[in-house]
Amino acid sequence: MRWLTVQQPWASLIVQGHKLIENRPWSTDYRGDLAIHAGLGIDKGERASKFMREYLHTDTVLSLPRGGMIGIVELVGVTLQSESKWFTGPIGLMFTNPRRLGEPIPWRGQLGLGNLTLHEERAIRGAIAP
Repeated sequence: MRWLTVQQPWASLIVQGHKLIENRPWSTDYRGDLAIHAGLGIDKGERASKFMREYLHTDTVLSLPRGGMIGIVELVGVTLQSESKWFTGPIGLMFTNPRRLGEPIPWRGQLGLGNLTLHEERAIRGAIAP
């Protein structure tokens, strides 16, 4: 399994099943389960604040988990265009089947897609909320 670091509030919006497209400047041939890591970074922009209030029902990003794995999605494809309100381009990673972890697993972020060891993958899969 691979993993991706995403800033809050976008990471929580993804694992809660609201945001099923993540915008990146790069593409990937990888398809399959993808662990979502909530990075330490915070998007404090107006668009992020609007979606956070609308979908996460909070005004403060500080209430959201950061610095850990928080869920798993299935990466099913990439797109160069979409009518989705979540797509801002240039490339959209398309997700389905979001699953939240019961508790975040502390983790250090990185750029791009990271690779998980079999042991790490088992730990993350084992932490999926019932």
